[in-house]
Amino acid sequence: MSRIISLVVCTCTWFLGCSGAFESETPATTKARQQIGVAQSLESAGNLREAAHEYLMVAEGYPMSDVWPLAVRKTGVLYARPQNPARNDSIALRWLNVYDVLTTDPGEKDLLQEVLSALNWNRALSAEGRRQEGVIDSLSETVRRLTSMLASRARENDELNTQLRKTSEELKKLKEIDVRTSRKRRVP
Repeated sequence: MSRIISLVVCTCTWFLGCSGAFESETPATTKARQQIGVAQSLESAGNLREAAHEYLMVAEGYPMSDVWPLAVRKTGVLYARPQNPARNDSIALRWLNVYDVLTTDPGEKDLLQEVLSALNWNRALSAEGRRQEGVIDSLSETVRRLTSMLASRARENDELNTQLRKTSEELKKLKEIDVRTSRKRRVP
């Protein structure tokens, strides 16, 4: 009986020792985990721009690592955060859509769909804002041009009124001269 127990213990020990060899990390997995650690430290320190970049590097470079789903989620979330100076809705949408395929938790899927909807709505509003800025710029230029034309026309109008007054005064003088001349001719 003790011989069987010894054999079982030896076999288990051998399997446990070998399982470490089978599960040994590849250099890529080690590098991915190190980068995740750096990203988490940067995120904790409030450096969202650099943290998002580190998560993005893992998401793009290590799709076979065990930390890839975390990197994908964090990349999407951090690029969607308004506090991130490098906020980018396109990058956030890309990686959150990838994460939507990866996650199986119904609660997380619902929340993720809300975030995706909000990001799409924000993109649509931003595009509309840019379009309206273009319209406003165009209208402002038109107003400037019309204001300039009106000022020019007002000056021309003033000049014409001045010429008209002068002409009217000269005409009055000529009439007076004509009247005087005609009176002198009548008088014998």
